[in-house]
Amino acid sequence: MSTFLELCGIVARESGAASSSSITSVTGNTGELEKIVSFTNDAWQYIQNKHESWQWMRTEFLSDAIIGTARYTAASFSITDWADWITDTPDFRTFSLYDPALGVADEYAITHVDYNRWFAMYGRGSQTNSRPTYWAESPSGEFCLGAIPDLAYRVRGRYRQTNQVLAANGDTPNMPSRFHLLIAYHALVLMAGHDEAAQTYADNKAKARDLMFALERDQLPKMRMMGGTVA
Repeated sequence: MSTFLELCGIVARESGAASSSSITSVTGNTGELEKIVSFTNDAWQYIQNKHESWQWMRTEFLSDAIIGTARYTAASFSITDWADWITDTPDFRTFSLYDPALGVADEYAITHVDYNRWFAMYGRGSQTNSRPTYWAESPSGEFCLGAIPDLAYRVRGRYRQTNQVLAANGDTPNMPSRFHLLIAYHALVLMAGHDEAAQTYADNKAKARDLMFALERDQLPKMRMMGGTVA
């Protein structure tokens, strides 16, 4: 496991720009040290943005709907790190709900529908509140239930977290720790490209590529075909 400060130290040492002990803090730097810190965080942003299906960036929530309310923001569910709702796949429905008075024995999955279909069914005209069986995402990212709830159902679902920004010395990237060096390698690639150091760029690009492939194998959903999983 590597902290932000430790990763910056690795980048400083491997780039030849400074010793690993030259950076004592990720704030208050100037010149080459400031560039090292900036490129290290840029590399982390690049990795997080490379795929929207990274497993470590997917998490769950459990919160209550409101009687008579169809549309919810992430804040409505007390979610502070929301980026996207995770939609259904052919073999799995992402969201479910149940009457808390009855407990999880009452829980069942609800089905994702296109927003236009949801709006035609539940977003206009006179509506009768009842148990929701569908959900949709509005153009502004609202989570929309249909039908409009007649009870304060408990909603369970999954969402993609927003990017983590490294800001303090002890901040630790939230991807699996065995891949933390990928951040340093990619930061070195960015630095070498900036400084037009062709050989350093090529060497670190190869290291970053190999570790990225390993991360993708580990953290992207496995391809599935009839009869089993394709590695």
